[in-house]
Amino acid sequence: MTVRVELLIIGNELLSGHTLDTNSQWLAQRLLEIKLPVNQILIIEDQVEVIATAIKSSVRCQTNLLITSGGLGPTFDDLTASGLALAADTHLEMNPLALKMVSQRYKELQVQGLVETAELTPSRRKMAKLPPKAIPIPNCVGSAPGIRMQLENTLIFCLPGVPQELYAMFIGAVIPMITSLSEKVIEQDTVQVPILDESVLAPLIDQVMSDKQGVYLKSLPRPYQSRQPLWVALTVTASTKEEVSSLLSTTRRQLEELTHAHRQCELPLDK
Repeated sequence: MTVRVELLIIGNELLSGHTLDTNSQWLAQRLLEIKLPVNQILIIEDQVEVIATAIKSSVRCQTNLLITSGGLGPTFDDLTASGLALAADTHLEMNPLALKMVSQRYKELQVQGLVETAELTPSRRKMAKLPPKAIPIPNCVGSAPGIRMQLENTLIFCLPGVPQELYAMFIGAVIPMITSLSEKVIEQDTVQVPILDESVLAPLIDQVMSDKQGVYLKSLPRPYQSRQPLWVALTVTASTKEEVSSLLSTTRRQLEELTHAHRQCELPLDK
């Protein structure tokens, strides 16, 4: 089966040139690695009708997988959920699970001293309003939940526009949900490494990936300020489950050996 994949990148700041769109490039690379090449990338403005028109066009084109980026936050011009609702000819309503996610995140941020209060203000509650059939996706880096929704034959994922949030959500939540679209076998794992600095970790990741087909490693962004060791997400793609299991095991072992050998390159770990 040929799978049609489209990316919808939303934001006036991208069209004005004030912000460089790196999300589409990153997503296209990751999707290609799991044998789901992108057929079309579209950048559009923050307008409800424009978003809805673009989504409906994608559905009419029999797109199997549509991923959007941006427009999920608390401000007046974060309109992706509204555009999705209009495309589905429905409305927005408070999603209890999404509201719980938002509430928990702001409690965590308050404990960390990053926000003054965890109060669910109207702008924060706005991020929990979704179309009735939508499923919220946790945001472990930011505060706005992502969205999963099926519209006719099109599986839609709406992800945050902030790159670090998008990366974490795509790797942690979206990839496991779209593996069935690919004919390949895909497995994931995470490993914590004794390194604090991504600039030290990056060449080690490149070394592990350099001689392995079907292996993708990505250091996971920390939620705001942290002095904790980094986590690395491992995604392995192969033709059979046996090949994947073997490749995942050898990749994890090589990463652990390299990072422990470079332990002295880091500052002492927090006790």
